[in-house]
Amino acid sequence: MLKAWHLPVAPFIKVQQDRLFITLWLSGESLPQRITLRAEEDNEELSLPMQRLRQAPQPGVVAWRGEISLASGQPRRRYSFKLLWADHQRWFTPQGFTRFPPARLEQFAIDLPDAGPQWVADQVFLSNFPRSLCPQRRA
Repeated sequence: MLKAWHLPVAPFIKVQQDRLFITLWLSGESLPQRITLRAEEDNEELSLPMQRLRQAPQPGVVAWRGEISLASGQPRRRYSFKLLWADHQRWFTPQGFTRFPPARLEQFAIDLPDAGPQWVADQVFLSNFPRSLCPQRRA
């Protein structure tokens, strides 16, 4: 029986400069030969290869790591894992294993801090409040 562990928090997620490193832990008898990380960048689907790590995080557990560039795209990063064997494939999402690619909202998601557009720091914003929202004085 194949078991997988991943949550969008440390130690499975690590941000380093403009890269997001994502780790998946697996254990079981029939481990996949390859794993790809399915991610999106501006609505373009990416299939990113993952590397099997030499050091086991726990006895009997195998770790795979992939990375997503944070240099462009929206701050919400959605991703899932595609596990590949010689004769079949499986997807791993927050709902568990499935034989079919997950829908967009069924994938893992992480919101990274967004500094906003570059031009915002150079602007002055003024707020005008209507009199109806201001406390009124009675004479």
